[in-house]
Amino acid sequence: MKKFIFLLFVIMLLFSSSFSLSSPVTVNVSGPSMVGANTTHEYSISVNGYFYKFGYHLLLTGENLSGLKQVEYTGISYNGHFKINITFPSMPQTVILVIMGFGYYENSTIAYSQIVKYTINVVKSIPFIVKITNPSSMWIYKVNISYYLNGQFIGNQTLNSIGPNQQENITYYYVGTINSGTNYLTVKLNSSVLKFSNYSSVYTIGFYYGQPPDYSWAWYIFAVVVIVIIFFIYMAEFSRKRRPRPKWKK
Repeated sequence: MKKFIFLLFVIMLLFSSSFSLSSPVTVNVSGPSMVGANTTHEYSISVNGYFYKFGYHLLLTGENLSGLKQVEYTGISYNGHFKINITFPSMPQTVILVIMGFGYYENSTIAYSQIVKYTINVVKSIPFIVKITNPSSMWIYKVNISYYLNGQFIGNQTLNSIGPNQQENITYYYVGTINSGTNYLTVKLNSSVLKFSNYSSVYTIGFYYGQPPDYSWAWYIFAVVVIVIIFFIYMAEFSRKRRPRPKWKK
């Protein structure tokens, strides 16, 4: 069934290609061009032109899309503006969004269409997990969470809601580079009600990234020092025993 839908979509693309060259319909896509594997991100699609209403059909293509629940998206509106949440595959790869935008006459007949492609790099991400508590007796909505790595802003996300006296584990997937060694992650809430585990709206934690340094050489040095100390103690004791007794002790 999926193969049939894909072939049908390709035929539609080929059929509409004659319109795309001089089409009064334009399609614009905005959203992150680099995302973490197995993450969800919002994308905006704008279909423009002088038509009664607008529509779009989006197909997610990639090397390995196994495990994804949805690879096709579609919609119709009178203003031509659409927002969709796309979940990406768990394997790093290049994903291409193929979007066809439509302009409709008032009788719902497709007048013109245009095809655009949007390339997205799916890379391995690093999850940062924090626990947020709502100690109040009321629901809290739309809380912005900001993340800083070594003092530099790296992104934010929105906690849509959290109930009274509830806790939520929030995961932020970071896509970028991390310095090898000790790093510091700071998370801030724009709410004075919600708290982290430190009972504050600001939370900082240090972590080590990369292969820990090898301190095994320190044990060898310690062992040599111990052996040397034991040797000197033995020599001092041996020398004391061999020293002639004073005449006044005879």
